[in-house]
Amino acid sequence: FLIGIERTEYPLLCEITAVSLHYLWLAVFMWTVAEAYNLYLLFIKILPSDSSSFILKLAIPSLTLPAVIVSITAGLSYQSYSHHEYCALGGDVAYYSFVAPIGVAMLVNGSVFIAVLCKIFRK
Repeated sequence: FLIGIERTEYPLLCEITAVSLHYLWLAVFMWTVAEAYNLYLLFIKILPSDSSSFILKLAIPSLTLPAVIVSITAGLSYQSYSHHEYCALGGDVAYYSFVAPIGVAMLVNGSVFIAVLCKIFRK
């Protein structure tokens, strides 16, 4: 991010940087949803989690869902990954393939957080 986001003089490097940033940011937020699910199981359902297979079960959707979103975005509008000023996803495509999934992730995280707080303070 710090090195490549303003390196627009190399179009291929710029597009690779933009695709990488798109995937990595989505993966970070999908991992927060996975952690929210873990908190939900621990505090609301009060179920122990088998750590060896549980992490793998969370890792698969947390890493593949962002890859699917980025693949669809790159396949449908690859030109949205390159701009004259910066190397990042832009335009209307950014809303549907970046802002909307992160918004859903934040909504899920906020809902689980409120549910966990209600469960903790009811005791």
